[in-house]
Amino acid sequence: MKRHAREDDSKARLEDATARLEAVGTAWAAARDSEREIAGTAYEAVRAGAEAGLSEVRIAQLLGVNRTTVRTALGK
Repeated sequence: MKRHAREDDSKARLEDATARLEAVGTAWAAARDSEREIAGTAYEAVRAGAEAGLSEVRIAQLLGVNRTTVRTALGK
């Protein structure tokens, strides 16, 4: 009887772990999609800020990123 209990417990843990991984994977994929979308919007804002005359440093401060990110968005 103990063997069956262990097998049932092992199967339940496997099912729980599988379900958790699937749920986290789905959430992670959605987060990546959202990040890509907002990154595109941020890059557009960086370009608009630069065209308006803001410095790279100021754009970085306002956006909360480093200057390298701003320069990348500007294609530098």
